[in-house]
Amino acid sequence: MKKFLILILLLSSGLGMQAQQADNFEPGEMFISPAIGLGTPYLGGFGYSTVLPPISVSVDYAIEQDIVDEGTVSVGGYFGVAQNRYRADYFGGEYGWNFTYIVIGPRGTYTYPIEENLDIYGGLMLGYNIATVKEVGDVPGNANYSAGGFAYDFFAGGRYYFKDNMAAMVELGYGVSILRLGVSFKL
Repeated sequence: MKKFLILILLLSSGLGMQAQQADNFEPGEMFISPAIGLGTPYLGGFGYSTVLPPISVSVDYAIEQDIVDEGTVSVGGYFGVAQNRYRADYFGGEYGWNFTYIVIGPRGTYTYPIEENLDIYGGLMLGYNIATVKEVGDVPGNANYSAGGFAYDFFAGGRYYFKDNMAAMVELGYGVSILRLGVSFKL
């Protein structure tokens, strides 16, 4: 937790600094970033528990550099999944529901180098949300439901490089979780 707070402080204090010609992300390079999420924008509260914490993978492929200052524009995709359940007692029996959420879509990102080992970025994902509900327990019917619809995510984050091709990643947004912590691998 202490390292996470230090990273947030570095990101926020570095916003007004000039980039030092650090080319951390150049055209033709790609990041693959698996992450675990904290705080889901979907169901939660009394009676709910997490079955599968929000996990996601994002891909960013750099296509253009120096459009605005030393920043890099990239395109890619996002996939995230989370699962919750609700359980309650019903006259001596148990009933409930399992909820699964999948968010998938393309995304565009603008990355700006702050220091030699630190980038910040922001962008937009437009995609699709698939939600399924399965009724479980001592209730007649055991109905299954599914729905889907338009999904979006405005996000901002940062990468701190501890190797040339590997960085710690933190991202705030709305995808399948509010906060995503992970590792970015540069290919």
